[in-house]
Amino acid sequence: MLTISTTHHETSAEVSAVPMRTCVGCRATEPVQVLTRVALQTVEGSTTAAVFDEQRTLGGRGAWIHPGKDCLDKALKKGAFNRAFRTRVTTDQLVIKT
Repeated sequence: MLTISTTHHETSAEVSAVPMRTCVGCRATEPVQVLTRVALQTVEGSTTAAVFDEQRTLGGRGAWIHPGKDCLDKALKKGAFNRAFRTRVTTDQLVIKT
């Protein structure tokens, strides 16, 4: 016997629009409230450095990461910031405050 489900499916208008981003360290998708934004900042003339953008006010391309040492270590090991920013960047300034 064939059973047809008549459950209500949410339409796109009924679903709240929560922006989702992917962590560059572990590749998990999370709401933006859970992740920390990393942005590029020019230092010493022409060198670009990745810095934490906790207020999310820096312009340009951003990368998102879970706050914590595990995901940061994974991202640094994989070169994920270079890939996310599509250029070579200095990550020396990315330090987790404990």
